[in-house]
Amino acid sequence: KDIKLEIRESTAKGARYRINAAHDADIGQNAVQNYILQQNAHFLFSIQTTSSGSKYGELVLDKELDREDQNELRLLLTAVDGGSPPKSGTVVIHVTVLDANDNAPVFTESVYSARLPENSPINTPVVTVSATDADEGVNGEVTYEFSRMSEKAQTFFSLEPKSGVITVTDNIDYEDGSKYEIVVEAKDGYGLSSEAK
Repeated sequence: KDIKLEIRESTAKGARYRINAAHDADIGQNAVQNYILQQNAHFLFSIQTTSSGSKYGELVLDKELDREDQNELRLLLTAVDGGSPPKSGTVVIHVTVLDANDNAPVFTESVYSARLPENSPINTPVVTVSATDADEGVNGEVTYEFSRMSEKAQTFFSLEPKSGVITVTDNIDYEDGSKYEIVVEAKDGYGLSSEAK
């Protein structure tokens, strides 16, 4: 009744997936003569003939898949015999698109700013940075770390790698410095990253 395929979204155009032949008890011209794939944006159907004359097909990837756009496809394949009138049978091909790490984390803002009174208590939250990744699983898990900052800023601030919360870690004095610029990097599970100030 149906065929299930799992195809990674990074699969290159031209990849072929054999589809088992439809069975017809008739022989000769009255056996399966053609396959028709419902029109779709990603696949073509290539009909092949074995040395014994039976026909089967290959699903051919004609346009790359993108799980973030569409994580599942349902294709209708019809097998038609050569009888008069022709008879046919259909099958649904379920294609599950598997994730590839093709998206970097994206910050909600490119620059975060905060004001902080001097002598703020240690562990005072300063600002929370936030980034999301359209991938799923490990590919979409985002962690944060300081990328670039002055040595002085390193003594005053810490960053919680999972939540993105920057907190005060030492006594801040306006006379020692009135402005600190920190670059934060967001990374996904396999190393794609982006930065925000």
